[in-house]
Amino acid sequence: MADKKENEEEKTKEKEVKKDDGTVRKKNPIKLISIFPVVFVVILLGAFGLTKYVLLPLSRKYQINKQIKEKVLAEEDKIPEMGLVYVIDDLTVNTLSSSGYRIVAAELTLESKEKDVIKEIEAREPQFRDMFIEYFRSHTANEISNISFQEESRSELIKIVNEHLNSGVIDSLYYVRLILQ
Repeated sequence: MADKKENEEEKTKEKEVKKDDGTVRKKNPIKLISIFPVVFVVILLGAFGLTKYVLLPLSRKYQINKQIKEKVLAEEDKIPEMGLVYVIDDLTVNTLSSSGYRIVAAELTLESKEKDVIKEIEAREPQFRDMFIEYFRSHTANEISNISFQEESRSELIKIVNEHLNSGVIDSLYYVRLILQ
């Protein structure tokens, strides 16, 4: 037993270490052992700080951006609901410079989300029919037969109609029928 006590005392005592240059340095194993918990705590605090202040905020931003993107994509995939519509049918017009030989037969649908606009169009249908007839008469058969005419005329006609409305605006104009003979 005495030997065991001596061994333990020797372990806890400072040990002398001789270097090559002849100097003696005392080494304490307790000091070395006490440094490990401090290093461990510093590493833990660093990992905690990195996680809390860098990784989690980045993760939250990523999740928020992902939710926003999903919401936008879901809205893009949705087909917009149709508003109220008014149909102007049986428009038959002679084209410009055709001497009565070329005609356009058209049927248009005007769409608006506002009920008052549809009521105004219905009440003033003869005026709007006249505007459409005048518009088609101001174009030649070659212009009307051009593929881009439908898109260009759609935006022009929306602008013309909206300039003459008092109760609101139309949102869209659709060609239900457009025939050139």
